[in-house]
Amino acid sequence: MTLRSRFRISRLILGLLLLAGLAAAAWWALRPITVPVYRVQEGTLVQAVVASGQVLPAARVQIGSELTGVVNAREAEAGAIVGQGTVLASLVDHEWQARVREAEAALRRLNDADWPQAREAVTEAQSRLAQIQRETQRRRELVAARAESREALERAEHDQVSAASALAQARLRLAALAPDGPERALLAARLGIAQTNLARTRIRSTVAGRVLEDRVEVGDLVQPGQVLFIVAAAGRREVESHVDERYLDVLREGQPARVVADAFPGQPFDATLERLAPRVDPERGAVKLTFSLPDPVPDFLRDEMTVTVSIETGRATDSLWLPRDAIQFLAADRGRVAVLTNGRVDAREVELGLAGDHAVVVSSGVVAGDMVLLNPDQPAGARARAQVLDAPAPANTLDEDRNAVPMRF
Repeated sequence: MTLRSRFRISRLILGLLLLAGLAAAAWWALRPITVPVYRVQEGTLVQAVVASGQVLPAARVQIGSELTGVVNAREAEAGAIVGQGTVLASLVDHEWQARVREAEAALRRLNDADWPQAREAVTEAQSRLAQIQRETQRRRELVAARAESREALERAEHDQVSAASALAQARLRLAALAPDGPERALLAARLGIAQTNLARTRIRSTVAGRVLEDRVEVGDLVQPGQVLFIVAAAGRREVESHVDERYLDVLREGQPARVVADAFPGQPFDATLERLAPRVDPERGAVKLTFSLPDPVPDFLRDEMTVTVSIETGRATDSLWLPRDAIQFLAADRGRVAVLTNGRVDAREVELGLAGDHAVVVSSGVVAGDMVLLNPDQPAGARARAQVLDAPAPANTLDEDRNAVPMRF
């Protein structure tokens, strides 16, 4: 083989290798890429706000003293079960015992001495007036017969007026001391006040329940308005929770909720959002929620128990939905997705509905079963093949609908 022939063969081989390289590069550039996709799902979606909370009694009663005094004894501590009227603490009561004895003595004196003396005084005044009236009449007859001077009659008439006045005063005194008289009523009121204040030295629970807090020790000086005990009233309980104020637009009184106690995760129970606080806590940026519980409440609940609350804020039945990370949001109700159709990427705008942190209802723009790219920014027209990802499992903690997808905030 000549040198020229060898040169031609080398050039041919080099050309073939170059063409093979160009073909491989073209194939590599035009090959379909593998992209992760979600299939558009159909089902019932539930939007929920999830928050931590505490079980609390429906009524937490603050109990204090109605008097200023020194604590003589503490009869109950935190955790104690008390009935309505149970003595929680007592104050030093020497002064009020003395006032009761004084008022009782005054009433006994009225009954045993003042009242009999007043009746006797009326009797004596009546007798004296009658005597003076007879004497005045006799003198009037003597004056008419010119047997006595006019001055003696005038003295008798003056004595009669004085006797009548004394009788009137005696009768007033007797009326004041009578069972329905003002003086007896005043003494009875004084006794009643002293007895009431003596009773107030016993600080009693106004409700039946459990003592949550005791804030007093023997020897403390207490005053009216000072909280000494907090008692959780027996009976109805509620759940109190706080959520970020940004969820206020979806929260409404009356919404159903599902409660799970951290200590009893396998025993969820229903609740209802009963009250939304009228103000936002400026320090926490949170709003307080209060939930009413079923009656009777689960017997495993304890005051101050920690629970997790899922509040149903929206529900979409038989709707199409996608995971949130497959959607490029253009507005609250509009978005863009990349759909894989016949091996190529197709960009579409979609209308959106109920939304949570993980799933969003798609009301138009796709159909059930469409393969939507996880990356919505993939260029339209690009060739691709699907790697199908699992969508969120259809499980719901709000009710027994196991085909509903929770869209929790």
